[in-house]
Parts: sequence; structure tokens; C-alpha cells
Amino acid sequence: MKLIMHSVLLFILLINSSVVVLAQKDNEFSRATLRGIKSIYVNASNIENKKLIENGITGQQIITDIELRLRMAGINVIETLNEQTTDGATNIHLEIIILEQSDNIYVYSLSLEFRQLVTPVRNGKIVVMGTTWKNDLTGYIGIQNISKIRDNIKDLVDSFINAYLAVNK
Repeated sequence: MKLIMHSVLLFILLINSSVVVLAQKDNEFSRATLRGIKSIYVNASNIENKKLIENGITGQQIITDIELRLRMAGINVIETLNEQTTDGATNIHLEIIILEQSDNIYVYSLSLEFRQLVTPVRNGKIVVMGTTWKNDLTGYIGIQNISKIRDNIKDLVDSFINAYLAVNK
């Protein structure tokens, strides 16, 4: 009986809240790669998620949220990716994964990456797109709180802004 009551309480807690695990890859080395960046293009994958849309969150809202936060921090955001005008095609990329764990409980993963053209040390003739700064967030949430994922995205963007401003004062 006690086990059943604990299970019910845990279920109620999960339905009414969210749990987040943050895995941050923000350090002095990754921040140094942000120094001197003048403009950023914003893109994303998996942002047209059915559960987000059902709860009133569209992919365009997410992109707009990111662009607005960057602009408010004084970071130049560009509308199109063009290597000649964007500091070598710099971009910030958000990936969203949401999976149904059980009835009304969802596991989600958010990954925000800063990507730019890089040259491998062993071969200076090659230029490739590489991730030089990254921050992840993983958690689970009840369906009625799924809109809080939007707040978590804002938190990830704020962590990027803090890293960027730390080396671009």
C-alpha cells in the first residue's frame, strides 16, 4: 500500500512539474571561439513538434524568441546565411527532441550549438563547419507544463549570451 501511495505521489509531482538536467559545455576555451564574432544566423531542427504546436508553441515563435533575445543583448542577428557577410557563416542552432515516456509525461532534450567555419590544425587547407560552443538541457515534464520548454530554450540562449558577452565586451 505504501509503495502505491509513493507511486501516486511521484506521478502527481511529475504531472505538475518538470525536472531538468543541465549539461553545460561552456568553458574558457569554448568562449574564446566566440571572440570577435560580429553577426549570427539562427536556425533550428525539429522545432515543428506536434506536442509543442498543440500547446500553442510554433517553430517560428521559437526562432523569433531566440533572435529577439540575441538582439536585446546587442548581438547582430542576420536573416540569411551568407558566407561573405556573416563572419564565415556563423550560426546558432537549436535542436529539440520530445518523446512521450508514458501517459502525459514527456522526456525532452534541447541542444543549443554555436557553429562556425573552422580549420583543422593537421590540414590548414580544409575548412569545415564545426561546433565551437554548446549547451544541452534534458528533462521530463507533464503535458500541462510542456510550454515551460520555451522558458528552458530562453535559459539556453541566455547562457550563450553570457558566454558571448564575456569575451566581447
